[in-house]
Amino acid sequence: MRKTVCTMANALTAARVLLALPFAFLMTGGGARHATLAALVLAAAIATDVLDGALARRRDTVTAAGRAFDHAADCFFVTSGLVAGAVRGAFPWILPILVAAAFTGARSARARSDAITASSTSRRSAAIFSSVPGSPVSNPRSPSSSGCWS
Repeated sequence: MRKTVCTMANALTAARVLLALPFAFLMTGGGARHATLAALVLAAAIATDVLDGALARRRDTVTAAGRAFDHAADCFFVTSGLVAGAVRGAFPWILPILVAAAFTGARSARARSDAITASSTSRRSAAIFSSVPGSPVSNPRSPSSSGCWS
């Protein structure tokens, strides 16, 4: 039986992708209000990251596409926040570049590991900061007729 990619876990992951834009905007601003709001958006993003995997495992809806989407969402969220911080001068420009490269390298290592041990179910240990790319953003396939990525 084929598992659908239109799951509550993937909806949480999609929410994290959408949270990246307000987070980046808030990271470009200065002051306590922007910092407080950015922290709230970051907390919401971390919550979606923690909950999506647990929900997928509990409902037995874990898929390779869902894992890739989760990694891409994490990469997009973290990298966009770091780029915004670099624009503001809070971080050196090399930081978002290195983090994006680390996400990509970790994804490549994970893909090799999964190819060797197909039943590998290793878990991430650092929530939002230990994931990698591979979502509809980096996967140009068009949505299916149900509006979900297949």
